[in-house]
Amino acid sequence: MKTVKITLLILLIIATSCKNLSFTPGTYSTEAQGYGGVIKADVIFSEDSLKSVVITQHNETQFIGDIALTSLIERMVEANGTGVDAVSGATATSDGLKELVKNAAKMAGKNNL
Repeated sequence: MKTVKITLLILLIIATSCKNLSFTPGTYSTEAQGYGGVIKADVIFSEDSLKSVVITQHNETQFIGDIALTSLIERMVEANGTGVDAVSGATATSDGLKELVKNAAKMAGKNNL
């Protein structure tokens, strides 16, 4: 009986930790503060996933911030959310990009990306 309760508890934890994502599909233009200033982007969602982030403007440091943007976008799309580690050496840029994607997710109807 104790084993059954533990198994059920584990299944409950797993079930509640899985994200059931649902977005209003489309392209959402948004911005957030990065290290070098405002980062602007178009964030594209399908009904159930983050499809892409297209940076339209930034002033991040060349060879650091701009590389961090590319790397972080790839990881967020793969993870289908912002729950990825910041790029070492580009924390402010990473935080700005994550905030930008969260803002777009809110516009697409999802508040806990």
